[in-house]
Amino acid sequence: MVYKGYATVSEIGEPKTSSINNHWDRRSYPVLYGKQDLDFRDSYPSSSHFLQSRFNQSWQLDGHRKCAGKHWNRYVGCKFSKNQLRFQSCSQDKQFVILRVRLSDLLSGECFMNSKTCSSIKQLQDCRKCTIPRARKDDELLEIDLLENTVNLVETREDECGISGASVTKSVGDQSVLVHKVQQKELSGDLGRYKNIKSHVRRSKFQRMYGAILSADNDEKIQNIISKVGDESVIKFCNAVLKSLEREDEDKALSLFHLMRQSGKARGNLPAYNIAFRVLSRRENWSAVEILLEEMYLDPGCVLNSQIFNTLIYVCSKKGLVQWGAKWFHKMVEEGVQPTEATYGMLMTLYQKAGKLREAEFTFEHMKSSGIHCCGAYSAMITIYNRLNLYEKAEVVIDLMNEKQVSPNKENWLVQLNAYSQQGKLQAAEKVMHLMEESGLPPNIIAFNSLITGYGKVGLLKQAMGLFQNLQNVGLKPDEATYRSMIEGCGKAGRLKEALWYYNEMKTNGFHPSPLNLKTIINLLAKFNDEDGAVRILSDMIDMGCEYASIIQILVQAYERVDRLNKVPSILKASLHERGQLGETASAILVLAYARNGMLAEALEFLEEIPETDTTFNEGLYHVLICSFKEAENCEAAAQIFSKMAKGSVDPNLQITCTMIDVYSTMGLFTKAQDLYFQLKSSNIKLDMVTYSVVVKMYLNANLPNNAAQVLEMMENQNDIKPDSCLFHYMLRVYHQCKMPDKAAEVYYRILRAKLKWDGAMYNCVINCCGRALPIDETSKIFDDMLKSGFLPNTITFNVMIDIYGKSGLLTKAYEVLRLARKQGLSDIISYNTLISAYGKWKDFAGMEETFQEIQSGGFVVSLEAFNSMLDSYGKSGQLKEFGNVLERMSRAGCYFDLYTYNIMINVYGKNGLIEEITDLIIKLKKEGLEPNIWTYNTLIGAYGVAGMPDKAVRVVEEMLNAEIQPDRITYVNLIAALEKSDNFLEAARWSVWMKQAGMVR
Repeated sequence: MVYKGYATVSEIGEPKTSSINNHWDRRSYPVLYGKQDLDFRDSYPSSSHFLQSRFNQSWQLDGHRKCAGKHWNRYVGCKFSKNQLRFQSCSQDKQFVILRVRLSDLLSGECFMNSKTCSSIKQLQDCRKCTIPRARKDDELLEIDLLENTVNLVETREDECGISGASVTKSVGDQSVLVHKVQQKELSGDLGRYKNIKSHVRRSKFQRMYGAILSADNDEKIQNIISKVGDESVIKFCNAVLKSLEREDEDKALSLFHLMRQSGKARGNLPAYNIAFRVLSRRENWSAVEILLEEMYLDPGCVLNSQIFNTLIYVCSKKGLVQWGAKWFHKMVEEGVQPTEATYGMLMTLYQKAGKLREAEFTFEHMKSSGIHCCGAYSAMITIYNRLNLYEKAEVVIDLMNEKQVSPNKENWLVQLNAYSQQGKLQAAEKVMHLMEESGLPPNIIAFNSLITGYGKVGLLKQAMGLFQNLQNVGLKPDEATYRSMIEGCGKAGRLKEALWYYNEMKTNGFHPSPLNLKTIINLLAKFNDEDGAVRILSDMIDMGCEYASIIQILVQAYERVDRLNKVPSILKASLHERGQLGETASAILVLAYARNGMLAEALEFLEEIPETDTTFNEGLYHVLICSFKEAENCEAAAQIFSKMAKGSVDPNLQITCTMIDVYSTMGLFTKAQDLYFQLKSSNIKLDMVTYSVVVKMYLNANLPNNAAQVLEMMENQNDIKPDSCLFHYMLRVYHQCKMPDKAAEVYYRILRAKLKWDGAMYNCVINCCGRALPIDETSKIFDDMLKSGFLPNTITFNVMIDIYGKSGLLTKAYEVLRLARKQGLSDIISYNTLISAYGKWKDFAGMEETFQEIQSGGFVVSLEAFNSMLDSYGKSGQLKEFGNVLERMSRAGCYFDLYTYNIMINVYGKNGLIEEITDLIIKLKKEGLEPNIWTYNTLIGAYGVAGMPDKAVRVVEEMLNAEIQPDRITYVNLIAALEKSDNFLEAARWSVWMKQAGMVR
């Protein structure tokens, strides 16, 4: 059996003790010394003779003593006694082996010695601290003569670099020293630079220069120290110092790196750049990182590799910097650097913690395309999908992982199990559990909890209880999550008794239920009408420190769901007795529930229990109650709450008063609503926009638009009111009903300046209320914008647009609007009547008759208004034949004449001199109980004037006066024209004077 080359403890195993000589077995634990590799075979001379010969051969090659530590590599194990290991020095007859290490390494575990030796070294350290206070633990070096059993402590003093060495020797005694571990870099590198080892060994040049750099206060001193290093080793030295400074002083490290860049020592120096990236990324100085990356890109000696970007991504992953982590990954891909498994693992972990789905999916797809399969990345992707309930996508990732034969680790098994359990796919979850056991993983409580959760979600409580009972058999104990999952499973299965058992067991074992557990148990108690149990659980919730608002919310929801909210007051009295007030939020939740369920008596009782000292709190509760009952359309209850408030010590504020004005207005109690408005108006309270909206609405509901207009005028004088959409609606309606088109148009332009977001209600209101007051192009634009925005006009809006287009002579557009309304099922008889009137006005008799036929074919009954429009159109055009045909159609349809029909006929007959027919119409009109209006009288006066019968025209005027109908301008004009036509100029002049006295101009 041959051992050749370097070996480690992990490769060889722990040292074994020989039963013969109590030395380490040379066959089981070979030791390497010197420059040459040693061959250890099963058969060779005794260990003492062999080692002595080999070491004499090895250590005398150069003709002078060597430091043993210089040639030790990796891990070394050896046991020494005084006569075991000796070799002859060339320069003197002293035999020794010196181990040179830092004291900090010995005490921190880098080197291990027996307890007696460690105690001696500790005494030596304490002694030196008292002698030289400047000595630092990291700077203290020990030289241990393994043969003479002495320990030399090396201290520092100034020399050519500001430091010099001195030593103090303290005997350790005749004992063996056991060294288990020595790092190569500490013994063979920086600490073993000197070839000649004297009795008083000085500190290495590296340590002295490093201390000088650390104490330097400016870059110039650092540069002077570095200049003393030889050109051949300066870059290696700077990198070593830079690495040490990274741990001690990051500012000094950056300063040194800056000097290296200036002196050209950073060119092609990837280790130095990597250290700088670590420091800058920890400081999140990303602009400096970008500058260095650009510098490396321009340096032909520096090739960007994955280590550089992994350094940046690692810091982003630890600090949760998602945006920068993603940026460096994209930069890495852009530069053509292939990400490693570590890259994907760090990125996916970062995205998992931040819940970034889109970024995680991009990185995961990139990993798949690159052919790399990181188990941690798969786990992170599955976890993200699980948290977002995207279980189907999680299964796709699991299938891909199986297809690529990626070996799951413990975390990956758990996330797979969770993915299937959360969906209730228990067969797949059980398979994952079985594979975990086959892979050699020990039983895991998290895995059991996931499976229990899965059984609970699908209502398989029996299986979940079986797993719970099996925990002890596999050496596990239920934890908090286990009990929580069992309670949820009981809730899903509707098992109150079992849920309470697990709840009590959880408390006994010192665990705490989750809010969801408490909600589940309260729901079960409400379902089974267990009020005593609810009282106990609520008491526990209060003792656990749960917020009153959460408690009330859970309780109200549970008992509302089973329609037993009437049980809540008694439960609260039993559980919250002498526990203080609920607080504003909890009280609001409770009174809202009472209002939703019409529990007025309970609400009033709750209000009586609240102390009257907290005025603001009481006002808020009263307002919440009033608004809740109002929204529940229980205005009578809201009025009772307000009456109780008025009788108490709480004065209604502006908000409560506004709400009650609206309540009384809705109830039709206009007087009470107006009285409250007058009280506000007479007080010193400044009215706000909501108040004006409520008051204007009150007057509109009472059909008093003029009063509403006065309120709006007062609002305009206040100057600081900015109407919202609702108030603008009311303003348009008021000015429309008051026949104030200019004001309505002004409101429209104010709406445009306010840049409000228009909805369907706004479009309809603007077109209906001020469409006729605006230019036809503006109204048409509003209508087109409404259609383009996807809002559907109502029937009134369609009819208004038909009327506007019809009166403007745009008959084609009017017909298109009717066709659109008919297509949407929003046309009515008024739509057809309006279009017939438009055709008649513009003498389009063909269009009028066609629309008349569409009325009949569309299933509508031809209305009197349509016939009247046709009569008026044919009559004014002098087409008496068609006029008569319309009358015949009216007779066949059984359509009765109204006053407007008679007026049209009187006007037509009068223009054609048919006085007898007019007389018959007057008799028929009065026989049917219709009373002539001013338009009837004016038509009669005009007809008699055309027929040259001024006397009858004068009698018609007298009849008007007797009927208490005041003549208007048309009355006077028609009468004067009739008198002048019969050459009765004197009488005409007399009526002209009366006309002027009435303030009218002919």
